[in-house]
Amino acid sequence: MRRSKLALLLASAENAQQKKLLQKHKAIADLRLAQNLKKLCYETWMSAPEKTVRIVSAVNQLNKICETKEVSAIAAWISGIGKITNGEMKAALNFLEKAEQTFQELAKPIEAAETEVSKLYALAVLGRYEEALECSLKARGIFLENGEYLSAGKIEHNIGNIYQRQDRYAEAEEILQLARKRFSPEKDKNKIIQIENSLANALSHQNKFRESEAIYRQALKLSEEAELEVTQAEIESNLGYLSLFQGRYDRALQLFESSRRRYVSMKMPHQTSIAEQEIADTYFELNLIPEAENLYRKIIPIFNQLEMKAEKARALVYFARTLINSEDYYEAHEVLKESKQIYAAEKNIVGKAIVMLAEAQLYFKEKDFEKAATFAHKAEKILNNAGAVGRSIQALLLRGNANRKSGKSKQARHLFEKALDPATSQNIPQAELICFTLLGLSAVAGQDFEKAENYFLKAIELTEKLRAPLTAEDFRTAFITDKLTPFYEISRIYLSRKTVEATEKAFQFTELSRSRALLDLLGGDFAKSSENDGENKDLSGKKDQLREELNRLHRQLNSPLKAINADLAEISKGIQQRESELSEIIRQIGARQSSNSPNIFQPIEVDKLQKLLGNETALIEFTSFDGKFSAFVVTDEAISAIEIPATEKDLSELLKQFRFQIDLMRNLSGKNEIDESIYRTRTILSRLYAVFIKPLEHLIGFRRLIIVPHQDLNYVPFHALFDGFGYLLETREILYAPSAGILEYCVKKPQVKLENALFFGVADEKNPQVREEILDLSELFTDSSCFLDEKATQKSLFENAKKADILHLACHGKFRADNPLFSSLQLGNGLLTVRDVYKLDLQNCGLVVLSACETGISKVAKGEELLGLIRGFLCAGAPCLILSLWQVEDESTYQLMKVFYGKLLEGSAPSAALRLAQIEIMEKYPHPFFWSPFFAVGRWT
Repeated sequence: MRRSKLALLLASAENAQQKKLLQKHKAIADLRLAQNLKKLCYETWMSAPEKTVRIVSAVNQLNKICETKEVSAIAAWISGIGKITNGEMKAALNFLEKAEQTFQELAKPIEAAETEVSKLYALAVLGRYEEALECSLKARGIFLENGEYLSAGKIEHNIGNIYQRQDRYAEAEEILQLARKRFSPEKDKNKIIQIENSLANALSHQNKFRESEAIYRQALKLSEEAELEVTQAEIESNLGYLSLFQGRYDRALQLFESSRRRYVSMKMPHQTSIAEQEIADTYFELNLIPEAENLYRKIIPIFNQLEMKAEKARALVYFARTLINSEDYYEAHEVLKESKQIYAAEKNIVGKAIVMLAEAQLYFKEKDFEKAATFAHKAEKILNNAGAVGRSIQALLLRGNANRKSGKSKQARHLFEKALDPATSQNIPQAELICFTLLGLSAVAGQDFEKAENYFLKAIELTEKLRAPLTAEDFRTAFITDKLTPFYEISRIYLSRKTVEATEKAFQFTELSRSRALLDLLGGDFAKSSENDGENKDLSGKKDQLREELNRLHRQLNSPLKAINADLAEISKGIQQRESELSEIIRQIGARQSSNSPNIFQPIEVDKLQKLLGNETALIEFTSFDGKFSAFVVTDEAISAIEIPATEKDLSELLKQFRFQIDLMRNLSGKNEIDESIYRTRTILSRLYAVFIKPLEHLIGFRRLIIVPHQDLNYVPFHALFDGFGYLLETREILYAPSAGILEYCVKKPQVKLENALFFGVADEKNPQVREEILDLSELFTDSSCFLDEKATQKSLFENAKKADILHLACHGKFRADNPLFSSLQLGNGLLTVRDVYKLDLQNCGLVVLSACETGISKVAKGEELLGLIRGFLCAGAPCLILSLWQVEDESTYQLMKVFYGKLLEGSAPSAALRLAQIEIMEKYPHPFFWSPFFAVGRWT
């Protein structure tokens, strides 16, 4: 057998088989076989790292059979490569230095110098740059003296990579161009691919984007053809970074996820952590701050353990940015101090400037604007000289904004204009967006509203352009949160003009910023992701397992014996951990999918909305400017904007008082106590009426009202507001909608005859009458189905819901303020979360009733994104929902639901039937606690 063939067999065999092969072919188990294994190791460690592990095993077994110094040196060299593959750089250096020393003793300077090629990578990762460069120049000299130009080229490639780790990109480009010329495209294709990947990276960091992208794509194509798995992962990562810099977040995440999957499959922990850092960076840019923070907390200890100093320093800077965003300023200062020390030790001036920029951001958040401007200016100079255009623009904008906050308007405007030129010429849309926003604010401060309007329109156009390709709900919801200023400011400008046309525009831009991700979900803008397709199959099993574990932990938490048999803190910690893992898997799937049709949203057409409302319905859409409320009122006759005599602070106080009375009522029993509480509750509801409805009375007349709340107004039961004579619902029908656009979507859905009802009920200690309620209600229908307690499973729900006209769920609801998309209903076999509800098919369902506690509470994210069960059931297809705002009382709810369904079957629409039921029930249960938690969302027909 030829030695080359035996080497291939050994590289594919396990330990026991390797021993047999070496014993069988002992005659050729010699130095030449070791050299074949060395060659094979160098060829495969970038394409199939798992083979490197087997080659390490084979060469060490060969070393026991053929005990010569040169075989021993080769074994040490290959073992060093194996340690590099596994991220163990210190151990790798020990093996490589042993190999080098042995080759020197054998008077083999070329072979000794060749070990430096691998040694350089390990030294660079450990941040020992001076030592690495000293070794590389020494080895390069030996290679050139002996005419070993290919080996010199390999050294030059590594020198280029070291320069890049030090942010010396121009020097890196120069030596990488030289290295590339050493190799022949025909003979050394794989090496050229690796060098071109490094070269493209150097070009990218100098903002030569078109040139670098062309090289990346060609290198990726060639690496796929050559099956260089590691190189593919590296190029995908670099392309992802380029996409992130250009604001192509969807593409960046797809590439980073692909890179991470490759590294995980190849069992390369150090590279996997680098890929996860890049994903965290993208999460940060998308405003997924807690998710980014969790990833940084995960990878920083790994970088520390592997002594990857440059990676750790960079991760610390980005981690500090998440802490700044979360207002954890003390820890942010400490983290930045540690990062700065690492960069100082590595003599990385650019790295220190990046830390300085983060410090400037921290001082800005702490309102020390003078210090923020000083630090930003220092960082800007260094970054600009280094060719780091993107970061130097960030520094310029931060300095300008600090000047703006300090009242230096003229200097600020000059800096914003200065930043706009490179942001536009270098095609950095995120920076352009910030420039336009800050220039708009400067124009407003200077009373130049026409110029401000132009800047804000450009900012909004860029926001839409960046947002449209995002492929997952989480990404779109979070992305908009720090980009709402242009929408609010342009609305304010239009309102100041006090014309009908300007008021319409103000309303349109308010709508444009409201519940957009939810509307995208309703419109089918996100591709339905199959968890069992080729790419997602690896994640679906993990999802199922995590769901089972969550259900088990929740059962333990709710067990009557929980205090005896379990550690509640440990159970809660386990739930939190698994929810975090499950959310991350969902985001990974979201990053892999594509949008059905990227949605450049069109503003709502006011005349069409007016026609939809008709002469019996008015829409009130609330908003706020600088903490002061305003309201748009839309009827078939006109659109108006009214300032509300209340602030967000006023509302917060009134809501606090109202919830106190509601919570107090749970413990009251005496008639006098209840009457006193009714009086106090009505007083609060009267004050809410006086500020939020009375100023609009002349516009709304006696019409039905559609309330589109804003922020904390989502927690106000408008139907229970008291005008001094009666509750608002006593004079008119009232519904709610997250936005006018979503209302329009619900109303335009085909009408469904409400005949076939599906009832689910799970009794518990808080709702003991659920079984009786469900059985009684189902008897009202000629066509109904009931699933109670242990039979009310998720499987039976999914199988039967798509055939129902009405879906009634009398299951305990739990709103999760800490993690609202894990808000849930308790079914007979586990929890039904918001994300589970998304998958229900309710396209043929006309009404969903959730009669249990807290089913209508949502967390209101910026951009008026409602995160809770409302979102889930709207997305599943229901055009009308009946939900609750607080923990309901069992008996009164049972009575209310009986009356509600009676009115419904008599021909009333759901919202009208709810109103009539509430009016009837309040005679027996006069306190709003009993009848006002329930409200209708969506269509009124």
